[in-house]
Amino acid sequence: MGSERLSLSVIPGAGWSADDIRSVARAADDAGFEAIFTTEVNNDAIATAQLMGSATERIRVGTIPTFLGSDLAECRDAARQNLALYTGLPFFRRMWRSSGYVAEVEQMEAGDGAASLSDAMLDSFCLLGPVARCRERLAEYRSSGVDLPILGPPVGPGPARQVIDAFAA
Repeated sequence: MGSERLSLSVIPGAGWSADDIRSVARAADDAGFEAIFTTEVNNDAIATAQLMGSATERIRVGTIPTFLGSDLAECRDAARQNLALYTGLPFFRRMWRSSGYVAEVEQMEAGDGAASLSDAMLDSFCLLGPVARCRERLAEYRSSGVDLPILGPPVGPGPARQVIDAFAA
Protein backbone atom coordinates (compact mmCIF):
# COMPACT_ATOMS: atom_id res chain seq x y z
CA MET A 1 0.00 0.00 0.00
CA GLY A 2 2.97 2.31 0.26
CA SER A 3 3.55 4.92 2.92
CA GLU A 4 0.13 6.58 2.73
CA ARG A 5 -2.14 5.93 5.70
CA LEU A 6 -5.66 4.69 4.94
CA SER A 7 -8.66 3.57 6.95
CA LEU A 8 -11.89 1.91 5.86
CA SER A 9 -15.42 2.77 6.97
CA VAL A 10 -18.07 0.04 6.80
CA ILE A 11 -21.73 -0.26 7.73
CA PRO A 12 -22.12 -3.97 8.51
CA GLY A 13 -25.87 -4.11 8.89
CA ALA A 14 -28.62 -5.97 7.11
CA GLY A 15 -27.32 -8.50 4.67
CA TRP A 16 -23.87 -8.86 6.22
CA SER A 17 -23.07 -12.20 7.80
CA ALA A 18 -20.47 -12.69 10.51
CA ASP A 19 -18.26 -14.30 7.85
CA ASP A 20 -18.65 -11.20 5.66
CA ILE A 21 -17.55 -8.94 8.52
CA ARG A 22 -14.53 -11.11 9.30
CA SER A 23 -13.59 -11.42 5.62
CA VAL A 24 -13.71 -7.67 4.99
CA ALA A 25 -11.74 -6.96 8.19
CA ARG A 26 -9.12 -9.56 7.24
CA ALA A 27 -8.81 -8.14 3.72
CA ALA A 28 -8.33 -4.60 5.07
CA ASP A 29 -5.74 -5.86 7.55
CA ASP A 30 -3.88 -7.79 4.84
CA ALA A 31 -3.94 -4.75 2.53
CA GLY A 32 -2.29 -2.58 5.17
CA PHE A 33 -5.22 -0.44 6.23
CA GLU A 34 -4.61 1.04 9.68
CA ALA A 35 -8.17 1.24 10.90
CA ILE A 36 -11.70 0.09 10.25
CA PHE A 37 -14.52 2.32 11.37
CA THR A 38 -17.89 0.73 11.97
CA THR A 39 -21.07 2.72 11.80
CA GLU A 40 -21.95 4.45 15.03
CA VAL A 41 -25.62 3.68 14.55
CA ASN A 42 -25.12 -0.04 14.38
CA ASN A 43 -26.72 -1.12 17.63
CA ASP A 44 -24.47 -4.18 17.75
CA ALA A 45 -21.22 -2.26 17.38
CA ILE A 46 -19.46 -4.20 20.15
CA ALA A 47 -20.22 -7.55 18.49
CA THR A 48 -19.07 -6.14 15.15
CA ALA A 49 -15.84 -4.92 16.75
CA GLN A 50 -15.32 -8.36 18.30
CA LEU A 51 -15.74 -10.05 14.91
CA MET A 52 -13.37 -7.61 13.22
CA GLY A 53 -10.85 -7.91 16.04
CA SER A 54 -10.91 -11.70 15.93
CA ALA A 55 -10.22 -11.69 12.19
CA THR A 56 -7.30 -9.26 12.10
CA GLU A 57 -3.75 -9.24 13.35
CA ARG A 58 -3.38 -5.54 14.10
CA ILE A 59 -6.58 -3.59 13.41
CA ARG A 60 -8.55 -2.86 16.57
CA VAL A 61 -10.95 0.06 16.09
CA GLY A 62 -14.57 1.09 16.36
CA THR A 63 -16.68 4.24 16.39
CA ILE A 64 -18.88 5.17 19.32
CA PRO A 65 -21.41 8.04 19.48
CA THR A 66 -20.56 9.97 22.66
CA PHE A 67 -22.94 12.17 24.66
CA LEU A 68 -21.40 13.42 27.92
CA GLY A 69 -23.13 15.06 30.85
CA SER A 70 -24.11 14.61 34.46
CA ASP A 71 -27.78 13.93 33.62
CA LEU A 72 -28.18 10.56 31.88
CA ALA A 73 -31.72 11.37 30.73
CA GLU A 74 -30.53 14.60 29.09
CA CYS A 75 -27.70 12.71 27.36
CA ARG A 76 -30.14 10.13 26.03
CA ASP A 77 -32.38 12.95 24.76
CA ALA A 78 -29.39 14.51 22.99
CA ALA A 79 -28.59 11.15 21.41
CA ARG A 80 -32.19 10.76 20.26
CA GLN A 81 -32.14 14.19 18.63
CA ASN A 82 -28.80 13.50 16.92
CA LEU A 83 -29.71 10.01 15.72
CA ALA A 84 -33.43 10.47 14.92
CA LEU A 85 -32.89 10.87 11.19
CA TYR A 86 -31.77 7.24 10.99
CA THR A 87 -35.18 6.04 12.20
CA GLY A 88 -36.70 6.98 8.85
CA LEU A 89 -34.24 5.00 6.76
CA PRO A 90 -35.28 1.45 5.77
CA PHE A 91 -31.69 0.16 5.90
CA PHE A 92 -31.31 1.08 9.56
CA ARG A 93 -34.78 -0.20 10.42
CA ARG A 94 -33.90 -3.60 8.96
CA MET A 95 -30.59 -3.61 10.82
CA TRP A 96 -32.21 -2.73 14.15
CA ARG A 97 -35.03 -5.23 13.65
CA SER A 98 -32.53 -8.03 12.92
CA SER A 99 -30.64 -7.02 16.07
CA GLY A 100 -33.72 -7.57 18.23
CA TYR A 101 -35.19 -4.08 18.50
CA VAL A 102 -38.53 -5.08 16.97
CA ALA A 103 -40.76 -2.87 19.15
CA GLU A 104 -38.54 0.13 18.48
CA VAL A 105 -38.68 -0.46 14.72
CA GLU A 106 -42.47 -0.73 14.86
CA GLN A 107 -42.48 2.71 16.51
CA MET A 108 -40.15 4.01 13.78
CA GLU A 109 -42.50 2.69 11.11
CA ALA A 110 -45.36 4.50 12.87
CA GLY A 111 -43.41 7.75 12.50
CA ASP A 112 -42.32 8.16 16.13
CA GLY A 113 -38.79 9.25 15.15
CA ALA A 114 -36.58 10.11 18.12
CA ALA A 115 -39.08 8.64 20.60
CA SER A 116 -38.55 5.21 19.06
CA LEU A 117 -34.91 5.08 20.23
CA SER A 118 -35.29 3.31 23.57
CA ASP A 119 -32.88 3.70 26.46
CA ALA A 120 -31.74 0.09 26.01
CA MET A 121 -31.15 0.60 22.31
CA LEU A 122 -29.10 3.78 22.84
CA ASP A 123 -27.13 2.16 25.67
CA SER A 124 -26.18 -0.68 23.31
CA PHE A 125 -24.16 1.52 20.95
CA CYS A 126 -23.48 4.90 22.60
CA LEU A 127 -21.37 6.31 25.41
CA LEU A 128 -23.93 8.23 27.46
CA GLY A 129 -23.89 10.17 30.71
CA PRO A 130 -21.24 11.02 33.28
CA VAL A 131 -17.60 10.54 32.32
CA ALA A 132 -17.14 7.69 34.86
CA ARG A 133 -20.05 5.76 33.32
CA CYS A 134 -18.67 6.37 29.82
CA ARG A 135 -15.21 5.20 30.87
CA GLU A 136 -16.73 1.94 32.18
CA ARG A 137 -18.55 1.41 28.89
CA LEU A 138 -15.40 2.28 26.97
CA ALA A 139 -13.58 -0.42 28.95
CA GLU A 140 -16.15 -2.92 27.63
CA TYR A 141 -15.35 -1.88 24.06
CA ARG A 142 -11.62 -2.23 24.76
CA SER A 143 -12.09 -5.69 26.26
CA SER A 144 -13.92 -6.72 23.07
CA GLY A 145 -10.85 -5.84 20.99
CA VAL A 146 -11.27 -2.14 20.23
CA ASP A 147 -7.92 -0.57 21.10
CA LEU A 148 -8.46 2.61 19.10
CA PRO A 149 -12.00 3.75 19.93
CA ILE A 150 -13.18 6.64 17.81
CA LEU A 151 -15.43 8.81 19.97
CA GLY A 152 -18.15 10.61 18.01
CA PRO A 153 -19.52 13.67 19.81
CA PRO A 154 -22.61 15.55 18.60
CA VAL A 155 -22.08 18.09 15.82
CA GLY A 156 -20.24 21.25 16.79
CA PRO A 157 -16.98 22.33 18.38
CA GLY A 158 -18.37 22.56 21.92
CA PRO A 159 -19.30 18.87 22.24
CA ALA A 160 -16.02 17.89 20.53
CA ARG A 161 -14.03 19.91 23.08
CA GLN A 162 -16.07 18.40 25.92
CA VAL A 163 -15.14 14.89 24.77
CA ILE A 164 -11.48 15.88 24.33
CA ASP A 165 -11.35 17.40 27.82
CA ALA A 166 -13.11 14.42 29.41
CA PHE A 167 -10.81 11.80 27.91
CA ALA A 168 -7.53 13.74 27.81
CA ALA A 169 -4.61 11.71 29.12
